[in-house]
Amino acid sequence: MSSRTKKKYMKRKMAQAFGHQQKSIQCLLEVRELFVEWHPEWSDFFTGMCNNCVMTMSFIKSLSIRAWGYFPETLSTWLR
Repeated sequence: MSSRTKKKYMKRKMAQAFGHQQKSIQCLLEVRELFVEWHPEWSDFFTGMCNNCVMTMSFIKSLSIRAWGYFPETLSTWLR
C-alpha cells in the first residue's frame, strides 16, 4: 500500500469514526427519550455519554488537524 493510499485510508477511517460518534449521540438521545418516562433520574447518564462522544469528536478533529493540517467541513470529502 502506497503512502498516498494509506493517507486516504486513514482519513476515511477518521471520518468514519467521527460519523459513528454523531450516530451514537443520536441513538443515545433516542434511548433517553424512551427511558425518561420511567427513569428521569438516568437522564444525566445519557447526557454524560453524549458529552463523551462530543469530546471524542473534538479529539478526532484535533488529531486530524495535527496530522493533515485540517479537518474537512463535510465528512464526504474524506469518505470517498
